[in-house]
Amino acid sequence: MSVEANVPLANFMGQAGFGSFAPVGERLGSIPKAGGPRHYLAVEIGEACQLKCRHCIYHRTKSRNPRPNSEVLREVYNTVHGGYDPLWLTFAGKEATVYPSTLVEAATRLRRPSTLSILMTNGLLLKDGLIDALADKIDLFDISLDGPKVAHDWMRGTGTYERAWQRIEAVLARTDSRVGIIATAVRGEVKPGVQQYEQIGELAEEIVTRCGTSGRVVLTLSLYFGPVADPMLLRPEDIAGLVRTLSTTGCPSRVLLTANYAHQWPEVAEQLGLTDTQVRYDAPTGLPVVQFGSVNLILFNLTEVPQISARVSNDGLVFVGCNHLVLGDAAASHAVGDLGEEPLGGILDRLATGRHAIYDHFRESPAACGHCPVFAACRAGDRLSGLLFDIGAVDPYCPRIDRSPVEVSATVTSRSRLTFAEV
Repeated sequence: MSVEANVPLANFMGQAGFGSFAPVGERLGSIPKAGGPRHYLAVEIGEACQLKCRHCIYHRTKSRNPRPNSEVLREVYNTVHGGYDPLWLTFAGKEATVYPSTLVEAATRLRRPSTLSILMTNGLLLKDGLIDALADKIDLFDISLDGPKVAHDWMRGTGTYERAWQRIEAVLARTDSRVGIIATAVRGEVKPGVQQYEQIGELAEEIVTRCGTSGRVVLTLSLYFGPVADPMLLRPEDIAGLVRTLSTTGCPSRVLLTANYAHQWPEVAEQLGLTDTQVRYDAPTGLPVVQFGSVNLILFNLTEVPQISARVSNDGLVFVGCNHLVLGDAAASHAVGDLGEEPLGGILDRLATGRHAIYDHFRESPAACGHCPVFAACRAGDRLSGLLFDIGAVDPYCPRIDRSPVEVSATVTSRSRLTFAEV
């Protein structure tokens, strides 16, 4: 069975961790463009970062070898030069700019005319010389700002806000590249009575003041990802309020409604008056978009086009998306491939053609979703995280699913006992 033949398989490839999605929504159509799976590849450039951010989901203990893995990079080079041509290629890490020479070499060797090259970074180590070296190799600098000064410095450390803005302005002055500013929205008080996510509107106003509204600089909201009981997870009213606030600023913005928030979309849409709004589709990616003023909401779970988003770790393990990072060292058992055992091209081919064993969990929708009145709006939610958290391929975040009789288990028997809860 091919991925193309089974639309539900499109919904479970973790989308977080591939940047700001800044171009998505700039060319929209009423139906998704036909074609095979859309491919996205993220590559870790080492495993080190100079910051210790409150919201970081990278929970792995310190690697024995945090420096870039030359053998892994060589396999990525061979795969790309062997004909693999992803739509987007993202350089990630912990923080890729900790290793500037390797980053420049990788960006040079992996440069493809038809591929959008993205750098995900906190921006603080983007010295002028590194910016110049990357100017014709990186199309999109995705730089983190988590609100105005008080919120950003609360998240990442005192003084980091102004330093990040200095580097953003340097990128704009020294390159023709675009900048995607990524703000992670979380629940958490930056000072008594003031939530971090409530501050992001001020950041949008600052972006308009400094950079205008041409679209060269775009703000993206990454909604926090964490375990089910994590207090930093957002609520529907938080998301709806953020969207309303962003729309009043006129700042070109994206809100990434990833799978773990899919179950909230019906309530968010109702609060925003979007329940009858037509979903449109980004032409290059096929990703679904709903517009609210200057804000594009990207509804990953409503995609009709398979999205193959692979991330290669510094250890040579291959994952779908980056949700696995919350598991720390335990993530290894959830890898979809190991470059020590199989070439990257073979792993990607099995993902693209639907032959990978991970799809066996997703051939059918969960029985627990069978009578759900909002199933069409969430498409069974975040089933990938259900696997990661060892409860089976069912959304661990959805409050409509009653897990009371279920032990924490990934067995088929346990999944079959899940029932639909009264709301």
